[in-house]
Amino acid sequence: MSLTFRLNKLRSSLLLGVVAAAGAGLISQQAVAQQANNNLETVVVTGTLIGHNDLQTPSPIQVISAGDIQAQGLTSTADVVRSISADNAGSLSDSFNGAFATGAAAVSLRGLTSADTLILINGHRTSNYPIADDGERTFTDLNTLPMDAIDQIQVLKDGASSIYGADAIAGVVNIILKQNFQGVEGYGEAGTSQHGGGTMYHGSATLGIGDIASDHYNFFVNVEYEHNASIKVSGRPFPFNTNNLSPIGGLNNIGGQPQNFTGSIYGSVAPAMVNTTPAASGNAYVSNSTLLPGATTQILRPGGCGSSGTPSTDNLGNNYCAQNLLNYTLDAPTTTREGVYARGSFQPNDQISLYIDMSYFQYQYYNTLQPAQIQNSVPNNTNSIALPARLIGAGGPGTGAINPNDPYAVAGCVEGTSCVDAAVNY
Repeated sequence: MSLTFRLNKLRSSLLLGVVAAAGAGLISQQAVAQQANNNLETVVVTGTLIGHNDLQTPSPIQVISAGDIQAQGLTSTADVVRSISADNAGSLSDSFNGAFATGAAAVSLRGLTSADTLILINGHRTSNYPIADDGERTFTDLNTLPMDAIDQIQVLKDGASSIYGADAIAGVVNIILKQNFQGVEGYGEAGTSQHGGGTMYHGSATLGIGDIASDHYNFFVNVEYEHNASIKVSGRPFPFNTNNLSPIGGLNNIGGQPQNFTGSIYGSVAPAMVNTTPAASGNAYVSNSTLLPGATTQILRPGGCGSSGTPSTDNLGNNYCAQNLLNYTLDAPTTTREGVYARGSFQPNDQISLYIDMSYFQYQYYNTLQPAQIQNSVPNNTNSIALPARLIGAGGPGTGAINPNDPYAVAGCVEGTSCVDAAVNY
């Protein structure tokens, strides 16, 4: 060992001598280059799976730190990810009440669908939301991810299907959670809107013990709670609370109008003739109706319009109950989000690192929609649905007793010839 040490020392002296003979200018250039390399931190960049420094990244990466998230004032991981500038058409918000996967939130980079953006947690895939977007596109629900446990978010704004697969065609969002936290941290906030509704409560607390560097272990737990009350459309002033924009030169799409096939909960009917044809099975019938010449509508409800409708008459003489169906709907749903995230890490030396993390999140979503219009073209065409003057009897449709719901029905009439049926707008 002594001989080896001396040889190594001698070799080092010779090398130093050669460098010194090369000149001070060369030494200075090498020192500057070495200093520059020392200033570059080596990180694992999303989209390469290989360690690189930040000047060698082949694809555009946006890094959102925990400080950036706090500065934005957002209250959930879904809000943070969906605020990325590359998020575009095709993303899914929890306020989109027309979605199949109502209540979930997803990101869609570069205008592609939610199924084309891959969401990773610490570089690993996570489970998909149980209901697919539009019944066909799987995605990760951002509402179930802890926000205050996030260390940074790396966003790859370029296709990465060659590395991650077909679900990364639009890009990758890698959410990196904290791995080491000591102490106690917590905050709470509350707010409401000027015109009522939308009251919000949000709080979070994190507790951690141990330091990986000195204690070789760390354990921390984070608890979050958020509640957002609904905002009703009826709670906002004109013109945001109605489908009748005629006072400001717009269209009048108020519910109940027979001409527009927009009924109200107080239906209107018009005199018509029902045509019945036996279906292929022989046990069912396909019905449609044809309005009689000069037919106008009348209100079906015997007592006229109820408290939610307004008696109205259009320019053709149709009587109906106008109703603002937007009163049933919400500008923002009621949501409640609560969950807990815990992580335990143990690192006995530089070569071994063990950890386990657990999370449980529950997201509740409540929304209301306006009543569905009975007139529709798909999947079955019901645009000409009608109340027949006579019910189904022993001889089939139109051979039974008089229909008490048809105001035009006359005892003894014959369907298809003398009976007057009631075409419905409801």
